[in-house]
Amino acid sequence: MPEGLAITLSGEVRRGIHEHVRREAPREAVGLIAGAEPGHITAFEELKNVAGPLAFFADSYSQFKAEKRIKELGLTVFGYYHSHPGGGVELSADDRSFARRTDWVYLVVAAGWHGEPPYRIGGWRRSVDGEFTPVTVA
Repeated sequence: MPEGLAITLSGEVRRGIHEHVRREAPREAVGLIAGAEPGHITAFEELKNVAGPLAFFADSYSQFKAEKRIKELGLTVFGYYHSHPGGGVELSADDRSFARRTDWVYLVVAAGWHGEPPYRIGGWRRSVDGEFTPVTVA
């Protein structure tokens, strides 16, 4: 992704992510975001969460298959999304420790404990020195 700190989610992607969050609640949902142009997210792929109820850890095989599908569509993976049922859009300590790539955006979707609206989405980007900068999500 370019140095700009803003991304745009298509309406279809936003609705699809919200539906995924609703279905997974109260577990955290996790997936990949992708597009043809940096900063413009036009696709997402749901991933299997193999962590416990208040955490996420993407299944490596489901991620492999999702990345392959994205590549076959001629798109690029630009980051992850995951949800915080009953929480906010800030990254947790675990989220920060898993967010290693500086070229990806990390989205956090806040929703009710049962996946109900209102949905809020926060975006973050990790710098090479390990600091996290907010990303505007439009």
